[in-house]
Amino acid sequence: MPKTEALTKPVGGTLVTLESLREDLPKNFRFEQLVGVLREQGEAAEAQDLGDGWELMPTEGKAKLVGIPMVVLKWEQNSGRQGIFTTVHIITSDDRHLIINDGSTGIHKQLEDLTRKGEHRALVLPKGLRRSDYEYTDKETGKTSPASTFYLDFSG
Repeated sequence: MPKTEALTKPVGGTLVTLESLREDLPKNFRFEQLVGVLREQGEAAEAQDLGDGWELMPTEGKAKLVGIPMVVLKWEQNSGRQGIFTTVHIITSDDRHLIINDGSTGIHKQLEDLTRKGEHRALVLPKGLRRSDYEYTDKETGKTSPASTFYLDFSG
């Protein structure tokens, strides 16, 4: 790999190196221009080359998996700031490789129960997830708000 200082490209009449960009963070570069310069210089690490191919699903993203066929390939329990949760690796029928983190009475509890029973095979779920909507009441404030719990749909 060439040294960073040796990789230069004139941009708007100015000679640019990765080092110079890091020392004086560019305010006038457009995104596409910056990406182009970095790629041409061989100084861009592409996300798809660095990751493991699995996308972390945001909590609100679970709703998009209701009714979507999937395979639960792997799951494991973890400890976090809010207690025990389960990390789940799934592959959907549209070939998305997703990671779901869940600490609820839904997915987490279901997988905890399956593990306790000795089930470790991949789970084929033709209907994906199902959703249960309800009103949640905060014990401290007495305030109610809408909530949802997601479950692995074992209905076949």
